[in-house]
Amino acid sequence: MEGERGEGVSPEFHWYPIITFLQLAMDMALSNTSPIGYGHVYSPADYAESWYALVEPEGWDAQKMTELKAALLNNTGRS
Repeated sequence: MEGERGEGVSPEFHWYPIITFLQLAMDMALSNTSPIGYGHVYSPADYAESWYALVEPEGWDAQKMTELKAALLNNTGRS
């Protein structure tokens, strides 16, 4: 619970033995009901940069990456 917190994580979130464990267990059980891009529901656009680094397609530039991410976001309904 140290360091910078992710977007959407409350600064008031603290670790309390047993209580926090149970809260996190419930959160994980229900994590597939959160909006795309939160919890454990990932957006395909979140992986675009990683795939680019792995396959390094010829002729790609920042503009094409921006267009790809926009297309992936449009298909998932996330903005």
